Formats: sequence, structure tokens, C-alpha cells
Amino acid sequence: MPSARARLHALALAVLEQSKGHVPARDLALHARLAQAGQAGSVRLRRLERRYQRRAAREAEQLNQPLEAAACYTRLCEISGANTRQSIEALMGLARSLRHGGQLDAARKAARRARGLARRLGRPADCAQAELLLGELDYLSSRLAQARRHARLGQKLARAARSTELEGVAVNMIGVVTFQMGQPRRGLRMLEQAERVLQRGRDKYRTMLSRVNRAVVLNDLGELQRARAILEGCVRMARSRGDARDLGTALGNLGITFRKLGRMAQARRCYQEALGISREVGALDRISANLGNLANLDFSERNFEQGARLMQEAMMIAEELGDLSSLGLFSVNLASYHIELGEYGRALRLVLDGLALAQRAKIPYYEASALNTLACLYNLTGEFSRAAACAQDAARTLEGIGMGDTAEFCSAQGHRAVALACMGRHKEARATARRGLARKTGYRAMAEDPDADTSELSRNLKSIARSGRLPDRKVQSEPTPRLP
Repeated sequence: MPSARARLHALALAVLEQSKGHVPARDLALHARLAQAGQAGSVRLRRLERRYQRRAAREAEQLNQPLEAAACYTRLCEISGANTRQSIEALMGLARSLRHGGQLDAARKAARRARGLARRLGRPADCAQAELLLGELDYLSSRLAQARRHARLGQKLARAARSTELEGVAVNMIGVVTFQMGQPRRGLRMLEQAERVLQRGRDKYRTMLSRVNRAVVLNDLGELQRARAILEGCVRMARSRGDARDLGTALGNLGITFRKLGRMAQARRCYQEALGISREVGALDRISANLGNLANLDFSERNFEQGARLMQEAMMIAEELGDLSSLGLFSVNLASYHIELGEYGRALRLVLDGLALAQRAKIPYYEASALNTLACLYNLTGEFSRAAACAQDAARTLEGIGMGDTAEFCSAQGHRAVALACMGRHKEARATARRGLARKTGYRAMAEDPDADTSELSRNLKSIARSGRLPDRKVQSEPTPRLP
């Protein structure tokens, strides 16, 4: 027999269901749950609770309350049938909510449970979704090789399920990870393939995200006008759709493009709007990236104290997320603040930490960036043989991943040429500088960079290529921060 308390909750539920005003779904779900006391077999009440828990989870997601949504999905997992599609949906909802709440390990456990259940029930589409979510979680934790394995398996399962949308998502993820692992041209081809697959399925939303990722690669390859055109189109599309999360992503990347084009005011407006959106929707990874972008802009404009404060906030969030690659990048960029203060010892520790994190994350592009900064720092402290060795390692790493015609590669040649010239090895310095000048696209991007120190390094490169010597034995004053 139901208790008096249970009957009271059942009555409250009936009254609230008839109410004309808005009643939070979590209240309805709570009454449906408590009304079951003494009525364990009440199918009607169990069904009502499932309905209201699902609605409460959606309401929490709309209010940017991921952990509240996770609590609803946890209860749904408890009251759904043990081997049903509803259980898979509840587990996937739980995993996504935990991911947005920054609890990546717990999200990974829920996604694995969903994958196991989908396998037992023979549902390849649900299996593919779980694999792709596991890939996203590994990507956020800088486990790039594991992320690519999940994405490739997700692609196979999507084909088996004949899901064009999921196949496009999988190929997009493979492209992004391939780029991050140091194969930008191959990653670009994969992203173009993903876009074609998604267009075939008429998925405008995911097609836009694939375009944003393609623009990110083009940015790093120095094809800035192409990247700008793509991103401005993505911003317009996201605004028309009213999708705040995707608008923030597109704006953040458009800001990077404007910064590289020297349009600092437009870059700052993009970063600030993107940061506001990412805070509003609670996307911790994007908050971290946008703070890092604003910090780098402040460093470029020599607002070092403001930049350092923002960078430290970005690092705290990256550490909380376990995002090794961003943490390493931010560590290297923060070093420029301490270089400005003449605190070379502190700067050196930060750069070495960043290098170690890039190596742990297995992202050769970031590793090369850290080596470049290390070479610049050693030049500043007069340790020219170490500077030359670090710059050579950076150049070899970049050439090994198909980025031998980029500004980063030319900077490495510049740092090495400066070190050799300062050691009196003028013939080697001239040959090194000429190798940098020979990379036309990379040198042009380096020479057009709005950062004063990068411009100075490009002039030094040109001078050493002519004479093997620095003009007045100048050494670059500080490294240019990398963008996340």
C-alpha cells in the first residue's frame, strides 16, 4: 500500500500537471519518484518519471547546468530497462553532460557503458556515436592516437549503419586529429572529404563545423584570406541559426585570422564576443582558448601584465580539463611576459615545461613551437650553441610533418642563423638564412606578421643571408607567442 506521503506526492503531481503556469520538469519528476513509495510496480508512475526526467535534463541543458542534467540522466539510467535503447540514450546524455561539466573521466566511463550496451543490442549507429564521443573525450585530454582510433572505428560503424551524418563526423574528427599530430596537408584533405560527406547528407550544422576546422588548418598554413572567407561565412550561418556555441567557435578562430592579418581591433572584438559566449554556455575548453587568444593579443600589444593574468586563468582551466597540449602552449606563451621583465630563469622553466607537455601530448607542431622559443631564449642569454641546436631540431620537426614552408619554419631558420652569426660561423649562418628565405610562402607570412619581434627576426634573416652577419649584432628581443 502506498504511504500517506506517497499519496500526497501523487496528488501534488496530478495538480501540477493540470497547472496552466510553467512547472519545472525536475519538480514533476521528483513528485513522480516519491509517489512510487510502496508502489514499486507502478508502471504508470515509472513512465511518468522517465518522461519528466528527460524533460528536466533538456531544461537543465538549455539553462547551461550540465551537472544538473547529469543528475537527471543518472536517475534515467536507474529507472530505464537494463537492456533497452532508452538506457543507451540515458548513458550518452549522461556522458555528454559530464563532458560539458568538465568531468572527463566520469564522462568516459558513461560512454564506455553506452558502447558496451549498444554492442550487446547490435546497434551499430549507437556504437558509432559512443566511439565518437570517446574520441572527443580523448582529444580533449590530448590522447591523440587513441582519439584517432576511436574515430576510425566510428567511421566503420557509421558505414555499417549507413549513417552519412555519423560518417561525416568521424572523418571530420580524423582530419582534426591528423592535423594536430603534425600532418596538416593530409588533415586538410580529410576535412574536405568530411565536408563533402556532410553536404551529401544535407547536414548544414555539421558541415559548418567542418568548415571551421578547415579554416583552422589554413590559418596555420598561412592561407589567411581563404581562412577568413570561410570563417566569415560560418559566423553568418551561426548567427542566422541562433547557435551560440558554434558562433563562439567561429568567432574565436576568425579572431586568430584577423590577428595574423594585423587587424588587432577586429581580432579583439571577435575574441571578446567569443569569450562572452563560451562563458554563457559553459564551454570550458573554449573559455580557456579564448582567454589564451586575448592574452596573446595583449602580449603582442605589449600589455604584459593584463596578458599574464589572462594566460594564468587559461592555464588553470586547461589543467582542470587535463588538456596537456593547450597547457604546454600557454606555458610557452607566458614565458614572453617573464622575458619582458628580464626574468630569464623563470621564462626558461616555463618553456621547458611547455616542451615536456607538448612531447607528452605527442603534438610535434607544438613541440617545434616550444623549441623555437627555447632557441630564442638561449640567443638572449648568450648560449648560442644551445640556441642553434634547438632551432635545428625545430626546423627538422616541422619539415618532418610537412610544414617546411611556414612562418614557424622560417623563424627556426632565423634563430639558428642568428646563433651561428653570433658564434662567428658566418658561412653557415648565411646558408641557413638563405634556406629560410627560399621558403617563399613561409617567409612572406613571417615578414607580414604584425608582431614587431617577428618582423625584426625576418629582417635579421635577410641581413644574414646577404653577409652572414647581424646588423649591429642585434638579437631578437623576445619570442612571438603561439595562438591556441
